[in-house]
Amino acid sequence: MNGDNRLACVRVKVDRARRHLNDLEEEVRSFLLARPFEVATRRDPETRELIYYVNRVERVPLTIAAAVADILQNFQRALDHLACQLVLAAGNYPTRTTAFPIFTSLGVYRVQAGEKVRGMLPDAISAIDAIKPYRGGSDALWRLHSLASVDKQRLLKVVGLSTRLGDLTPGVLEYIRRSFSQQPYRAEVFPESPTAQAFIKSQGRSLLTKAGEVLLIDLPDAEPDDRIRFEFDLVFAEGKIASGVPVIESLTQIANTVNDIVSDFGPLLS
Repeated sequence: MNGDNRLACVRVKVDRARRHLNDLEEEVRSFLLARPFEVATRRDPETRELIYYVNRVERVPLTIAAAVADILQNFQRALDHLACQLVLAAGNYPTRTTAFPIFTSLGVYRVQAGEKVRGMLPDAISAIDAIKPYRGGSDALWRLHSLASVDKQRLLKVVGLSTRLGDLTPGVLEYIRRSFSQQPYRAEVFPESPTAQAFIKSQGRSLLTKAGEVLLIDLPDAEPDDRIRFEFDLVFAEGKIASGVPVIESLTQIANTVNDIVSDFGPLLS
C-alpha cells in the first residue's frame, strides 16, 4: 500500500465525521429555531425589581447527544487509524496498544505514550510530540479524547445555555454594575460607552436545565424592555471536561485540529 492509499484510509473517517457534523449543525439550528425556551418576567414583591427568568425550557433531544458521540468517535478512530498507518509505513505491525496518544497531562504523556507509538519512525514520533496531545498542549485533542471516553459509558450531557444579553440603557448598566456582587448573574462590561447604550457580556452563564433559572434582575419598577435580548445555544454539561462549552463550536475546533493533523502527517505515510 502506498502513501496515498494509507492517507485515504484515514481520510475517509475524517470526511465521514465532517458530514455528520454538517448534519448536526442543521439539527441544532432547527431545534433552536423552534424556540425550545421561553423567557418571562416577574416582579419581586419586596424590592420591586423586574426579574427575567426562564419560564419554559425543553429537554435537548437525545438524538443530538447520539450524533455528537458518533462525530467524536469517528474523529478519535481517524487518529487511531493514522497511528496504525504510521506503524505500517515504518515496515512494522500495529499491536493492541497502537493508538494516537492523547493524555490528561504532559507527565502522563511522557510515561505512557511510548506504548502507543511503538513501531513508528522517529520522525513520526517527533511530529506527534510537537502537537502536544495532552491537556494544556492541545486542548482540542484532550477534549476529544475525554468526551469520547465518557461516551463509552453513557450519553453525553447536552443542555441549553443562556449565552449573553443585548443592549442595555446606561441607567440599567450602572445599576447592574453596582449590584452584581449580590446578584445570581455575573457579567463583564465592555467597552465603557458614553453613548445611549452599552453592551453587557455574560460571564456567569446559566445552564438551562430547568424552568425558573434567573437570567437578569433589572431596576426597581422597570418595565420589560425589548432591547434586552437573550441568546441561546446548546452546550456540553460535562463538568471539568466541558461545562458550558458550545457543542458546534467545540466540534468544529476538533474537526479542524484532526483534519490538520491528518494532512500534515500525509508525507510520513509514504
